[in-house]
Amino acid sequence: MKPSIGRRLLLVGTLLVAVFAGLAGWSLDSAFRRASEAALAERLQAAVYTLLATAREDEQGRLRMPDDLPDPQFNRPDAGRYARILGLQDGYRWHSRSLLGRELPASPALATGRTRLYRSDGLMLLDQAIAWDDLQGRPLPYLITVASDTRALQAQQQQFRATLWGWLGLLSLLLLGLQLAALRWGLSPLYRIAEAIKRVEQGDARALPRQVPVELEPLTRNLDALLRQAQARQERVRNSLADLAHSLKTPLTL
Repeated sequence: MKPSIGRRLLLVGTLLVAVFAGLAGWSLDSAFRRASEAALAERLQAAVYTLLATAREDEQGRLRMPDDLPDPQFNRPDAGRYARILGLQDGYRWHSRSLLGRELPASPALATGRTRLYRSDGLMLLDQAIAWDDLQGRPLPYLITVASDTRALQAQQQQFRATLWGWLGLLSLLLLGLQLAALRWGLSPLYRIAEAIKRVEQGDARALPRQVPVELEPLTRNLDALLRQAQARQERVRNSLADLAHSLKTPLTL
């Protein structure tokens, strides 16, 4: 296969479009994944605040939770939102109704006031350690754990990923089409020069066109110079042949 400027430019453009689409897709997908996970983490933190706002005290001032919570997802079994509170000193143990029939993973010790976000068994969990003062003013440590099923999050991420790559694929095809059109338009002066040279060879023209792009002016000047030299040689040959024919027709005189 002969070397082709058009194929080279098309190959380079295709590689650039593929690299751009790949990097753009990876960047946007990563950004959306981080943003969606951060939004879920914020909802879990808001759920912790809701639990604390709903908490009550018993006769000794210890933290106790009501049976029903404002968020209905905590009240329906296996609703996708779960909560658990462990009293690390008074032995209190509470879990939301949504946890009926299942258990949250054990949580390692956590310093008071600290939070921990992690994943386990298809759940995103948030642990927060708090201190609740009883009636004597003694701080009682509790560990609050809220969790959310990540299936909805993963489905959302997969839907975004499919939509993203679909649009990037269409955009890449559009860019390749525009690149091909731009390539044909950019190489059209070379095609016109080739046609002009062919007309000169056939005798339909004596010179190349003057209206060419700046980048091709040196090429056309050199080609014109070569054509003029060739035409001058042909003219000299014709003149020499004409002189020879005239000499042969004229009788010699002694």
